[in-house]
Amino acid sequence: GEPHYFSYGLASKEDGRRVTPETLFEIGSVSKTFTVTLAGYALAQDKMRLDDRASQHWPALQGSRFDGISLLDLATYTAGGLPLQFPDSVQKDQAQIRDYYRQWQPTYAPGSQRLYSNPSIGL
Repeated sequence: GEPHYFSYGLASKEDGRRVTPETLFEIGSVSKTFTVTLAGYALAQDKMRLDDRASQHWPALQGSRFDGISLLDLATYTAGGLPLQFPDSVQKDQAQIRDYYRQWQPTYAPGSQRLYSNPSIGL
């Protein structure tokens, strides 16, 4: 058969641009499925443990608050209050992201409060 595409709606309310078969959308939380699948695979191979400190797996974070935050804290959004998203000032550049994590100060004790956070599960 021949492929068929059906598009509906606006890609941009601001300029009225319509959705086309080439329109790209953010994948949203779908990447979390892959993140936790890979984490489960690493756990099964004994390459990490849920009680490992985050800084064990990203040495650039050693000496930061992440020395006291476990992978389980990150995965369950209980790291201490990481924000929903990175601040606008943090570009998607590894050095800026690393620097943001290094200077971040928790609002809560790790494991005590759940706060949904993309930077948490992303780390």
